[in-house]
Amino acid sequence: MSMKQVLDNTTFSLEGDYAIPSEDPRAVRITHGYSRDHRPDLKQVVVSLICSYQSSIPVWLQALDGNRADKESFPRIIQAYVSQMQTSELPYFIAHSALYSEKNIKSLSQVKWITRIPGTLNEVKELYKSITPEQMQESALEGYSYLEVGNSC
Repeated sequence: MSMKQVLDNTTFSLEGDYAIPSEDPRAVRITHGYSRDHRPDLKQVVVSLICSYQSSIPVWLQALDGNRADKESFPRIIQAYVSQMQTSELPYFIAHSALYSEKNIKSLSQVKWITRIPGTLNEVKELYKSITPEQMQESALEGYSYLEVGNSC
């Protein structure tokens, strides 16, 4: 069975004044971005982390600019991680719905990944309206249920 890696980004909000930004292109920019804490007044940095699925051991950590979007950073991080691997068997990557976009599907065509399709897409909204709770199957995880739809890859 293939390895699975979980990818996610988190933000760290920062208070206070900061020196003039570094001219070093590798330096992380502390800046305003989308605040998951609903604190648009605070600047932030983003940390991207890949963990081994079952052990949750971190295998990749990368600091990013405070305004970096998951949709843009996820494929770059996956590609950077894969380029460092010393094995012929690539892992499956598990990430939240920000990974799902037409551009990312194309750029990650050589990588196996699992995500949820965003509920903001019209097709998904229509599907949600057509599904009844009775159609759902109980998951092995207590309190969760699921329904497979469409074609699998």
